[in-house]
Amino acid sequence: MNLIDSKEADKSTQIYSEAPPCETCTHPCPRSRMNSWRSTTPKQLAETSAKGCLTCTLFLQGIKACAGTRSGDEKLRIQSGLDGSGSRVLQVKLVLRPAATLSFYRSPAIQLDAYTGLNTWPLGYDIPTSTSSGESLTWAMGQLEKCERHSICNTGGSTVLPNRVLYISEQDYHSVRLLTTNGTVMGVYACLSHCWGSDPERIPKTLKSTLRSYNDQIPWQLLSKKFQQTIEFLSKIGIRYLWIDSLCIIQDDPQDWQTEGAKMESIYANANLTIAAAYSSHPDEGIYSKNTTTKFKAQELVLDGNANSGLFCRPSIEHIHHETSAYNPMDDLFYFLLADKYDKQEPIDEFPLLRRAWVLQERFLSPRTLYFGANELLWECLEHRSCQCAESMDFSEPQGQTLDGKVIEVAISEELKCAVNPKRSYSPAALQLLNAENGPEAVVKKWLALVDEYSTLQMTYPKDVFPALSGLAKAFGKILQTEYHGGLWRNLLTMGLLWKAKSVNHRPERWRAPSWCWASVNSPVSHFLANKLDGKQEDLCYVLRVSCTPAGADPTGEIQDGHVVLQGLAVETELQYKPGRKTNWDIFDLDFMYQKGGNVYADYVTYDSVPAGTRIVCFLVAKTVPQNDYMFLILRRTSQSSDNEGYVEYERIGIVELYERQNGLKDVFDDYIRPRSKEAVVMIV
Repeated sequence: MNLIDSKEADKSTQIYSEAPPCETCTHPCPRSRMNSWRSTTPKQLAETSAKGCLTCTLFLQGIKACAGTRSGDEKLRIQSGLDGSGSRVLQVKLVLRPAATLSFYRSPAIQLDAYTGLNTWPLGYDIPTSTSSGESLTWAMGQLEKCERHSICNTGGSTVLPNRVLYISEQDYHSVRLLTTNGTVMGVYACLSHCWGSDPERIPKTLKSTLRSYNDQIPWQLLSKKFQQTIEFLSKIGIRYLWIDSLCIIQDDPQDWQTEGAKMESIYANANLTIAAAYSSHPDEGIYSKNTTTKFKAQELVLDGNANSGLFCRPSIEHIHHETSAYNPMDDLFYFLLADKYDKQEPIDEFPLLRRAWVLQERFLSPRTLYFGANELLWECLEHRSCQCAESMDFSEPQGQTLDGKVIEVAISEELKCAVNPKRSYSPAALQLLNAENGPEAVVKKWLALVDEYSTLQMTYPKDVFPALSGLAKAFGKILQTEYHGGLWRNLLTMGLLWKAKSVNHRPERWRAPSWCWASVNSPVSHFLANKLDGKQEDLCYVLRVSCTPAGADPTGEIQDGHVVLQGLAVETELQYKPGRKTNWDIFDLDFMYQKGGNVYADYVTYDSVPAGTRIVCFLVAKTVPQNDYMFLILRRTSQSSDNEGYVEYERIGIVELYERQNGLKDVFDDYIRPRSKEAVVMIV
């Protein structure tokens, strides 16, 4: 099988091949790029296969073996490079629309030096029979040992234990009790991140009535299967202390909830390991999974007549992606990281845990997380992300060193590390670096991007909207060193005011945030400058005062009231509704916007509370740069509005985006906005 001479073979052993990429499949990935993607068809694959491209030939084999016979004109896309879940930079994937996503990989036991470029295929591994198997345990312990050598991840051994933890007996892991430490006991502990499920009453809990007995012993049969399996796993890896929210916080004691809930940041940040029951949505399901299906069965491909080629194709296994981490200076990387998400018409949700709002901070505050997925284990620490089925890039490898005997000849930037590893992106070190290099505006933009993702997640109790984010708020607060008011930061408050609702819903039944805050709506939101390092804003108003009254001692927890006082230009106009509109976009008909370019967004369903003909105020907040769009809050006077310390109270009901480029106007601000506006001071509640 030695098809090329030794000189060429030496070149082919490099991760990035010197051979020019195929015009159809773009493989091998050129050394000037971290990834590549190409839209093509089976017919085009066949044409370049006939010209001698081995990868195109193998792709055609894999399509037929794993997805059946396809039309020659069917659209498909080939990806080669960095996967959004952290897989190594030379992952090769084939995506068929609409039904299949296929992954191609090579066995680590096979040497492919003879074939230019084929040795750059990513390594792949057999899926474990069960995440409870000895093989899976060995893999998990290997990841933990490797992580402990990472300087950025090393927790330094024992730490002060949380106020309450479960103690797992060394003699018998079935013997578990609740230990009250009062912050005086040192040890190594783990946290459990889990779904409470649709029936929270089924979750084992510590109550005021059970606290004393649980200090002596928690009956094994009272623990859910999920808790039992977590305890069993931790006993195998030698961790004797475990923090679980439902058992370590007294669930029927509001004061204990406020006290212990305020410690979420330190609890997860100081944990040696967080176990994430990622595929399990009910307490009775446990954390382990078994692979009893042939869904991901690999097909070995035939190479040069050899059926034992060591090259394989199989349906792609769902991995954990993270939308807001996808910022990167390289334009094509953004598309690549999100490709799986947008190509699947019927995405398979393998990780119901990640739909839970509380889990966002549990994930990012923990220095290392082990996910128990539906098909395999997945690992995430500050330096490394990996899974059992595929090779991944360990960013702790120094640049220029070899990986599996192959030379890495591409610089790995900190931006790239953060793009494929959200845990690293939100670490204190990364936020400090971002603040030092780009200023607090960049940190706030990252916060706003985090809020945007958070707003898409689910929570059992709407009142938890701030408590479930409080740990991350404290982490960001240490960097920003400014006041926190209802999910916004005082020194850059106007940036936090510029959000739009992405769908139309009623406001929460129970008040939980002032109307100017993103948490005042029941919809996912999008901040206009979230995660846009090149985007800026020019404030066109003054923040005279902002205040939110906490419901308890934690300033990042629940709030009971809030207001902001702004001074600037306001345009009075009349609100009308456009007929037939069923979305929140462009639903309002404002004479202020007549024949002017821009967008109008409603914050919530207003038909029943804001009748047509209502007089409103469009208050100018800022201008975005470089777009130079003018941003207005749509305000209406509250029904019980009266002078409050000389201010008139308003409620926010929407936002206006007015484009600068207008026909016949030299300057939108001087020629259009200023003549129609007047100075105003508004209090928004």
